[in-house]
Amino acid sequence: MASFDKRISPHTGKISWRVRIRRNHLPVLSKSFPNKTEARQWASDLSPVIRTTTKESFPYKLLERRTQDEAETIYRRTDYQVTEAA
Repeated sequence: MASFDKRISPHTGKISWRVRIRRNHLPVLSKSFPNKTEARQWASDLSPVIRTTTKESFPYKLLERRTQDEAETIYRRTDYQVTEAA
């Protein structure tokens, strides 16, 4: 299940949207976006993957902090496949 939080920066006054996707026994995935449309798109793209993921098959490498170059290299090497729920 995805939840959306509108966030306003106390320093700049800019609005951003944070998406959090939660599922029992899995870590929370979250990401911030400049507008709600992008946030909804990310959540809708990721929700089917999370729905069919088990604790053993969760891609924990996605949660590690990395540099942009490291993240791009991992993304290019990884084959993310969305499977239909049974």
